[in-house]
Amino acid sequence: MHGDAVSAQLLTVFDEAGVTFEFYRLRIRPGLRQVSPAHSPGTTEHLTVFSGKGLAGPSHDPQTLSPGGYLTWAADQPHIFEVEEEVVAAMMIRSPRVG
Repeated sequence: MHGDAVSAQLLTVFDEAGVTFEFYRLRIRPGLRQVSPAHSPGTTEHLTVFSGKGLAGPSHDPQTLSPGGYLTWAADQPHIFEVEEEVVAAMMIRSPRVG
């Protein structure tokens, strides 16, 4: 998971019945806006912020990132990352398995 603003290091992947979880270490660079495309239906993203400030979440309704904060959103729609100062965070992506 990389883009104009986001750099991510995959730490682990694990599965439960019908669901895959991906756990990342994330850095979001300031001054850039990244629009991520929709993931498969039912996918959610969960972000825990360690440092930095900005916005993330659905393109039509982003949420505020701040140190110590936790955000979650439906990632089966386009979503953005745009920060004022570098954000260091952990992200969990929860994806239902098809079939």
